[in-house]
Amino acid sequence: MIIEELVYQVKVKTDELMKGKKLIIQFSDEAAQRVNDLDEKIEKLGETSEKSSKKSVKGVDGLSKSLARFGKTSGGAFKTAQLGFAKFLGLSLGIEATRRMIVSTTHSLVALSNNATWLGISAKSADAWGVQAQGAGSSKEEINAILMRLNQAKNQLTNPIPGSSPDYDLINFNRATGSDLFGAKNNDEMLSRLAAAFRRISLAQAENWGQRLGYSPAAVNLFRSPDFDKRHKALEQRSNVSEASIATARQLQRIMADLDQSTQNVKNSLLAAFGPGMVKELDAFSHWINAHGNDITGFFQGISAGAEKVTEALAELIAPLKMLWRYMAQVK
Repeated sequence: MIIEELVYQVKVKTDELMKGKKLIIQFSDEAAQRVNDLDEKIEKLGETSEKSSKKSVKGVDGLSKSLARFGKTSGGAFKTAQLGFAKFLGLSLGIEATRRMIVSTTHSLVALSNNATWLGISAKSADAWGVQAQGAGSSKEEINAILMRLNQAKNQLTNPIPGSSPDYDLINFNRATGSDLFGAKNNDEMLSRLAAAFRRISLAQAENWGQRLGYSPAAVNLFRSPDFDKRHKALEQRSNVSEASIATARQLQRIMADLDQSTQNVKNSLLAAFGPGMVKELDAFSHWINAHGNDITGFFQGISAGAEKVTEALAELIAPLKMLWRYMAQVK
């Protein structure tokens, strides 16, 4: 298993890692020595300065051309790889976006159908109410809640349940505006009468009643719109929600629910099969880490010290290189 291999690599190859540590420290010492040697060699550069400068210029020029070719080649390769990854990522995101769209649409259609059935209206009408509310700055959820409350208020009056209380706010609004809300033949007509009542009263009264009934300012403005009924009729005619699409959505939702259960069952089976072994191996590795924590920490601390020596050696190298550069600049 992966955990066993990791433990093996750390245990068995500790000597090799320690050798790597020694090599880093050895390199730092050699770098420091080379800095000292470079100081001596700079003094001898005067005898062959002109030849050295010409060779240096040619060497730098050749190096520049090689780096330019390498840049074009590696840059092209990187660009190709980057483009390939971008295409793969785009495809993956496209598939995931499509899946999410299908899930979201399926859920929305099923919820729309359930609400329409509860309210006794068509799915097309329910869809039109939601779109109309969104277009006015309200939401599908709010207009659906308003319809549900109207429906419940009427049911409480026509089929009261012992112990339940009527919706006095709606009853008082109905009386104050003379709307006869509960005499409507269906919930579509009841909502239409509610909107007409808001248009008959003043803006100040509409705002007060809207606040009393818990409606948002956007919903009140929607009801006071002169083309409220006309727009709903147009949106209902444009809606492409159908019994066939709803039936398909219900079928897809059942299939997705079954698929989710099957996927979860596979996860549960894998966990039951491999879980105990993984727990055992991870526990053993945790104990090994605890037992050898000081050795591991000491190793990386040693590497850090070696790296500091290399940094110091490079810092000491900067000064003679600057001297060399100034000397080369003076050569004619």
